[in-house]
Amino acid sequence: MGGRSKSDIFIKHFDKVTLPSGDLQAICKYCSKSYKWQHGGGYGTLNRHIEKNHPVEIGISRTQTQIPTFSSQSGNDSQLYKFFESQFRDETARFVAIEQLSFSFGDKLSFENWLSSSANPAIRRIPRNTLKRTIHKLVATPKKELIKEFASLDNKVSLCSDIWSDHWQSCSYMGITCHWIDNAWNIKKRLLAYRCFNDPHTAQNIFHMMFIILEEYGLTSKFFSIYFDNASANTCSIDELIRLCQQSIGGKFFHIRCTCHIFNLCVQDGLKSLELYIKPIRSAI
Repeated sequence: MGGRSKSDIFIKHFDKVTLPSGDLQAICKYCSKSYKWQHGGGYGTLNRHIEKNHPVEIGISRTQTQIPTFSSQSGNDSQLYKFFESQFRDETARFVAIEQLSFSFGDKLSFENWLSSSANPAIRRIPRNTLKRTIHKLVATPKKELIKEFASLDNKVSLCSDIWSDHWQSCSYMGITCHWIDNAWNIKKRLLAYRCFNDPHTAQNIFHMMFIILEEYGLTSKFFSIYFDNASANTCSIDELIRLCQQSIGGKFFHIRCTCHIFNLCVQDGLKSLELYIKPIRSAI
C-alpha cells in the first residue's frame, strides 16, 4: 500500500531526542521545530505539521481544490462537486457511531489512502479526539429536540434500564431506554443514556445516576414505570426514586420486574436440580 506508515514519522521526518529530564522531543528534520512527545501519545500533531508545512517533501499536492464535474443519474446534466471538510467529518462520525467502530478509525493511514486516492485528494485523516468531539456535537442536537418534545408531551413515559460490565470486568455501564406514545398516538422509543458507571453498585449511586438523567430530560413529573431486574440494589433504588417522582395510579406499576431476568433465574434453579445428570455429560463433551 502506498503512502507513509506511522513508523516513517521517526525514520524519515522527525528525530527523537531524550532530554536530561527524561522527557522525549520530536524534532522536525526539515525546519527543526520541536514538539513534546511520549510513547503511546499518537502521531496526530506530527502528521499535521509535516502535511501543513512540508507537503512537497512528503509528496502531497495542495493544488487541487475541487473534483471535476460528474453526471446525474439521468445523464442529461452535470454539476460541480465542492468538498466540505466539516461535512465529511460529520458523516464519518455518524458512520463510526452506527457501525460501532473505534474513535481511531478515522485516524488510520489506510483510511486516508483509500479515500484520497479513490474519492477526493483533499481528504485527510481525522484525529480520534476530533472524531469524539464531533460525535458529542452531533448527539447534542437531537438531544435538545427530544427534551423539547418531552416538554410538550401530554402522556407518561416508561423506562427500561440495566447495568452491566464489559468482557474484562474492567468497566461498568448503565443504559436507559425510554418508551412512550406521543400526542399523535405514535409509539416511540429512544436511548436516553449510555453512561460509564464505575461507582459501587449501591442503591444510592444507582438512584443518583437515574435521577440526574431524568432531570436532564425533564421527566421527573412524567414518569409512569421503570423496568429493572431483581437485584437488591436496583429494588432499593426504586424506593428512593419513587419518593421524588410524581406517581401514577399510586405507584402501583412504578417498578416492573424484568420477565427475562425472572425466567433466567428459574432456568438456573432448574439446572441446579439436574446437575447430577448434566455434570457427567459436560465432562464427556
